[in-house]
Amino acid sequence: MNLGPTEKLLRRFTKTIRRSWLTSLSQVRADLSVVEVTAERFADSVIRLSILAGYAESAHLSHGVFDPTVSADRFRIERGGLVSRFIADVQRSTGSGLNIGLSDRQRRDLRAFAATLERASLDAIEFSEVSQFTTAESRNQVRRLRSAMINQRATTIAKTEATSALSLGVEVAIEQTENLNGIPIPRTWRTAADERVRSSHSAMSGQTRLSNQPFISGNGVALMRPGDINAPVSERANCRCLLITGG
Repeated sequence: MNLGPTEKLLRRFTKTIRRSWLTSLSQVRADLSVVEVTAERFADSVIRLSILAGYAESAHLSHGVFDPTVSADRFRIERGGLVSRFIADVQRSTGSGLNIGLSDRQRRDLRAFAATLERASLDAIEFSEVSQFTTAESRNQVRRLRSAMINQRATTIAKTEATSALSLGVEVAIEQTENLNGIPIPRTWRTAADERVRSSHSAMSGQTRLSNQPFISGNGVALMRPGDINAPVSERANCRCLLITGG
């Protein structure tokens, strides 16, 4: 797709995934026994967007066609990764309540904040429920900080998974079109072109590759597409880059 329509899809995907992740998190917090089912539903919501991107890219390409069943294995692998990451997020939480949905660093920071409020050692903070804190002010401050952290993490996850879902759909549509027409289709890496772009991705801006050729980041990491699930987290998290085709 051209840059404009692709950027619009990315914004749409980010909003949808953010909302879906927060809803899924609320369901798990209410009932830990549904984590696997909830993880699968969240993954399905993301894969539907990826398939939508495939249809959109196919419509953009000359004589493009798209059949998600032909590339079912590609979507199945991506779906499995989404399920695993969601479940791992919950399983890394000790106990329940406050911990669910926070990253390891956020949990440490929130626990330290709570210990400071309570004038207690970290070991004295069990940190599973807000009700353990001694004053209403402490409880409210911990709730507010946790809510801000969850919203921040929701945005990070949404950006990361939206980029991955969009680029996968585009990549699959390109591959299917190439198989049909027998003509290679160049793909170009585009960054968001602002001050928040990591330096390793700035180095890839404008790189053009064919389907079987990786892009090379400024750190020397090979990525087949933005959000490549085989790339290190340092190259995936918060990535807003796009895969662009001409025509």
